[in-house]
Parts: sequence; C-alpha cells; structure tokens
Amino acid sequence: LLRLDVAGQARYEGAGHNLMALSRLVVGSSGTATAQALLLPRYMVVLYKVRPFSALLARLLLSRVYFAVPNLLAGKMLYPELIQNDMTSANAIGAALEWLELDDASRAEKEAQIRALLVKMGQSGVYDFWAERILGTTR
Repeated sequence: LLRLDVAGQARYEGAGHNLMALSRLVVGSSGTATAQALLLPRYMVVLYKVRPFSALLARLLLSRVYFAVPNLLAGKMLYPELIQNDMTSANAIGAALEWLELDDASRAEKEAQIRALLVKMGQSGVYDFWAERILGTTR
C-alpha cells in the first residue's frame, strides 16, 4: 500500500516480500533477501558490510568468491555484490542504474539466467511448497 506522508513523499506500508514483487529491482543486504529476490524472480544489488575484524576473519577462513545465494548457485556474479569498502551509496546507485539502463535484449538474457537458477532451487511456488510441508498443511 502506497501512502503519501506529510512531505508528499510516497511511502510503502506492508510486507517487504510484496514490495519486492512489485519492484523492477531490489537493493538490499545479503542474506534471506537475496533468496527472496531470486524466487520472485527479481534482479538485486547485494550490499554487505561487517565490522573490520569480522571481515578479516572471513577473508582468512572463507575461500568463497561470492556471498549471495544466487551468485553461489550461478557460479558467477549474476547479482552485483558491493562488499565492505565497495558498499557506498554511489556504487549502489551505479549498480542499480546499470540494470535500469540495460537494453531489452541484455535484460531479457539476465532475466533468463535468473529464471534458470530457480530450477536449481525448486519449481515456481517453492515458498508455499516448503511452508506447507513445514506446517503440515495443504491448500
């Protein structure tokens, strides 16, 4: 639900999942949101920043090139990841604009890659499928 605040700015009120479904792209932190964006399917700019000591430990202990689930599944940088010092507002805006300014053929190719990853995670409706299995309900 979009509402105007006292300054006349549009504000969304509701579940984040619904907002993601209505969006052309998502910009947000790494974690569950990346899997949600993939399942919708929506393009996402992934932001990730931790304390310097945690970043040092991660560099020493992890051999992963990617952090976002869609990138791990794809084995390539499908969703841009802005990590630590690369996570600036200018870089986030730049990455979002790159997606918004893609020509139709390039966007269609990326969207096809996103949809192909869904096959690796399960069929369309996987949220409902697993929720029903966990809760022991059926529709």
